[in-house]
Amino acid sequence: MPPEGVVRTGISLPKKLLDRLDELRQSLGIESRSKAIQEAINTFISEKIWLLGKEEAVVAGSVTIFYTHGKGDVERKLVELQHFFLDLIRSTTHVHVTEEKCMEVILVVGSVKKLRDLVSYIETLKAVEEVRTSLHIV
Repeated sequence: MPPEGVVRTGISLPKKLLDRLDELRQSLGIESRSKAIQEAINTFISEKIWLLGKEEAVVAGSVTIFYTHGKGDVERKLVELQHFFLDLIRSTTHVHVTEEKCMEVILVVGSVKKLRDLVSYIETLKAVEEVRTSLHIV
C-alpha cells in the first residue's frame, strides 16, 4: 500500500528514454524509477516556475536549444525568431554537437511576457528536441 499522500500514476515513455533513466539512476544510486521521476518532476517545476511570474517582471539568463540540423527548416526559423525578438535577445552562440545535432544558446534580458512568447515559439519547432532555460528574475 503506498504511503499516505502518494498517488500512483502511469506514464508512457519511449524505451530509449526509459533505458537512459534506469542507467543513470542506477549509476547515481537512486533506489527506484519513482524516486528518479520525482526528482525530474521537481527539477522541471523549479526550471519552469518563472513562466508564472508577473508579465512585466524582468528576467536575465539563457535559453538553450538542442535540435536536429536540417529538419523542418529550423535554422531559418531560429534566425527569423532572433530578428523578431531583437529587444530581448542580447547574444547567440551556435554549436555543432555532431553532424546531425546542434545546440543554440540565446542570452536574454527582458520581460517575462516576451520570454514566454520566445520559448513557446521555440517549443513548437519540430526539429527541437529540448529547450532549457536558466533565468534569474532581476
